[in-house]
Order: sequence, then structure tokens, then C-alpha cells
Amino acid sequence: MSDTSDVGDTSNAIDLAHDTKQCSEHLFGYCYGNIITEKYTWQYRHYKGGHCPDEEIDVHLCKRHYEWLYLANGNKKREFIQGRDLTEAIGDDLCSVFSNYDYANKVSYVYKFWYNTETSKVILVNEHSERFDSVMISKGYEKKGMFYYNGKFVIDLSPISWEINSFEKQRQPGNQRYDYKGDNMSSIYRFVLNSEETKASKDDKKDYYNLLPFDIEVNSVLDKWIDERSTFEECLSFITDNMGLKLDKLDFHFYDEEYDKAKEDKAKNEKYFIFKNSCLLENALLINTPESSLELEKLLEKGKISLEVLWIVYVKYNHRLHAPDNEKKITENDILINLFVKFCSKDELIEFLKVAIEGCRNEVTYRQRDFYDYVHTNLYVVKHLVPKYIKHDNIIDSVQNGNYVKLHSPLDFWYHTKNFTWAVYGMGETKHYDYDKDETIHEYLESLNV
Repeated sequence: MSDTSDVGDTSNAIDLAHDTKQCSEHLFGYCYGNIITEKYTWQYRHYKGGHCPDEEIDVHLCKRHYEWLYLANGNKKREFIQGRDLTEAIGDDLCSVFSNYDYANKVSYVYKFWYNTETSKVILVNEHSERFDSVMISKGYEKKGMFYYNGKFVIDLSPISWEINSFEKQRQPGNQRYDYKGDNMSSIYRFVLNSEETKASKDDKKDYYNLLPFDIEVNSVLDKWIDERSTFEECLSFITDNMGLKLDKLDFHFYDEEYDKAKEDKAKNEKYFIFKNSCLLENALLINTPESSLELEKLLEKGKISLEVLWIVYVKYNHRLHAPDNEKKITENDILINLFVKFCSKDELIEFLKVAIEGCRNEVTYRQRDFYDYVHTNLYVVKHLVPKYIKHDNIIDSVQNGNYVKLHSPLDFWYHTKNFTWAVYGMGETKHYDYDKDETIHEYLESLNV
């Protein structure tokens, strides 16, 4: 299967009419990316029993429809298509999966996120019509992404804004769910359009059509898909806010005095690619098969792996809150550590070692959740790096102390790392909290000095 990872910003889809090979399914819309051509065997079929020999044909699909088709067919290519002519064989047989409406259940397969900057509402609506969009826009809502979901897989149709992180937070345990009645709450709402409603509501107290609340089934494909994006955003925020890493591609603080729309768009695109590529890397690391090894090689060849992607994956799987149940497959993963070695300069590798020795926490906490918002230490990484790549007596840190600078080896660094945080309560009250250092790392570094 060809690589399908670089689905980028689709707000301005390419003009396929000027391409020498047009996407066979451009009439469905949502085309994006270069044209990919594959051969299929066309089996002529006619309702009167007519017969013609099988014929090998070329089918041209844009990158999005190509990826979509593979997902619909269980991540494999169909060999045969059938119909009495090519229009039927390609449009009705091969590409029927691109239909965006389930006529049997009277429900759209297209979902949209809408965001209201004034009320901070984020809603997810299962509806696809220009009429409904115009109502939402007139009420001050901005569309923040669109995707296709048929119960089995998800396809991004337009870039999903990171405001959906707020949508996911509302779904977490402990956050109260408010019904739509009495629109005076500041919480986040999730609604699906009542497909039987044909007119806009005449009730001025409501923002839009007769909307019915719906819950996303836990552990469903859609639930995991939304959670995956939210987790990425949380890890990204942790890195940029707490870790002080010098990673250009993770610098998304682009709102300066001279607002630059081009700079903002570039940052959003970069963020989207980092997210997609980190997901691909996770899958390759978690599934230890010859196929996953080949996939990892392809990611490296195509330049999909970067230091930013490595840090996202590392932080996610070493984080107290965000690490999945199978985190050990990546927290103690030689391939991931060797990728750090490959992509890091000597100074960057030292930063990686320091994070493994000390972990990383918020310096000041304001909520109970902050006490669990931290990256664990990692003895496995320390053993992998010291002394093979960084000698036990190498200087990895320096601290200004009066008129002289104190130099720290890995062991010295362990002794001098902080193991406390401050909690800030109302009226400026603060309280000091200590936490234990990792003694297993201490014992290992001590053993190297013997």
C-alpha cells in the first residue's frame, strides 16, 4: 500500500480540473492531494447475462479518496470491480463507500465541529447541508472541522481545529453534563440534528434547529478518534509550557503584535503533520512485525520522523495521565531511543537524558489534576544512554553559584534536581509539596562510579 500519511490542510482543495488525470470521484467532493493511479480488473456484468472478457483498467484517485478506499476495504486493495460499463463499475461498485448519507437510517455520515467564540461552546453536529450551515454561521458559530464517520472508520474532510480539545474535556468523568434546556450554562454541548426536522425552530430562545443531545459510545471508533486528538493537544501543551525544549516546529506562539495570517496557517499545518506522523510512528512501534518495520523505514525515507514527533510520542507514553495501558511497549523501546540518538545533536541528547533522570512536572500547581500532570523518570532510557553515548563523568549541566559555575555529571545532576512543587490556593496562599526522586536511577549511576 502506498503511503497515505500526509493528508494536510484541505481548506483549499487542489483544482483537479487542471490535472492531467482527474480523480474518478471528484463529483463526491473532498478531493485532496496528488493523483494516484492503480490497476483494477473490470469484470463485465450485465443483467441479461451478457459476457465480455475481463479487462485491466486504470483508476485515478486523489490521495484522500485513495486512503478512504483502502480503509473501507480493510486496508487492502480490491482486485476486481464489476458493472455493465465503467461508470457503474467504478462509481457504483468500487466507490460506493464515498456516499455521505445512510438512507436506511436517515442519518448523515458527515460530522462537523462548530465553535462559538462568545459563549465558548463547542458542539458536534451530525448534519451536512448548506441550509444548516448558514443558520449556524448567522448565530455566531464558526466551523472548526469536518469528518466522515460511518461507524467503522474516520476520514478528515477538512482540518479539525484544536478547539475540540475543549469538547473532549467536557466528556471526561467528573464534568457535569447539562441538557440543552435553559441555554444559560457556559458548558460545552454535543448535539445531533433531528433528521425529521425540516424547518428552523421558531423558538427564538434556541440557537438553531430542533437539536437532540447524543452520547458518543465509549471505546467506539469515534470516541477513540476524538480522544487521540485531545491527548495530542494535551501532550503538546505540556511540552511547550513545561519542558523548555528548543524545538522550532513546536513553537506555535504565533500571535504577536503584527498579526501574520500566513504564519498562523503555517503553524497550524505543521501541527497537523506532527500529529499525523506521531500516530504513524506509534503504530509502527506498538506492532512488532516485519510489516511495521517496513512501515517505519518508509516513514524515515519520506522524512516523516522528526525530533518533534519523537518527543510527542515519548511524552505521551511516559506521562502519568496520558499513557495508554500498553505504555511499556514504548517507554522501554530500543527503536524509539535509537531514533532519538539518530536525530539528536549531542546537546539535544543530553536534554533527553536529563528528562529521563528528572522527569518533568509543573513548577506551580493550581488544581488537583496538576499533581498527576507529569512525565515519569525512565531508568531504561538512562541505561541505554549512559555510558554508551554519554559517559558517566561527562558534564551534562552547569549551575551559576555566585562567582563560579558548578558542573554536573549525570549523578551530580540527579542529586541537584528539584523534587518539590508549589500549590497555589485562593488569595495567594501557597503550600510546598515534596515528592520522591527515582532511587533506581540513583543506584545505577552510583554503580558506574565504582
